[in-house]
Amino acid sequence: MGYPYGQPQRGYYGYPPVPEIPNHKGWAVFTLFCGFVFGVAALAKANEVDMARQRGDLPRAWQASNTAKALCVIGNIVGVVVYAALIVWIVVLAS
Repeated sequence: MGYPYGQPQRGYYGYPPVPEIPNHKGWAVFTLFCGFVFGVAALAKANEVDMARQRGDLPRAWQASNTAKALCVIGNIVGVVVYAALIVWIVVLAS
C-alpha cells in the first residue's frame, strides 16, 4: 500500500522540512526611509524571525513575523502622512 499523494516530504537527516516564514526584511529596510523608528524596530523583528526559525521555535518566529509586518505598515503610514504634511507645509510657505 503506497501513499495516495506521493511520498511525504522530508528535509535533511529525515526531519520534516521547516516551513517558510516571511521575515519582511526588505519591507523593513524600505520602512527605514519612511518611518525611521518603526523601520529600526521592524528590522530587529525581521532578524528575530530568522534566529527563531533556525532554533526551531516556530511560534516565536510567526509572532516576530507578524510584529515586523505590523511595524512596517505603521511606519509606512506614518511616513506617508509626515511626507505629505511636509509637502503641504512647503507649498504653503512658498505661496
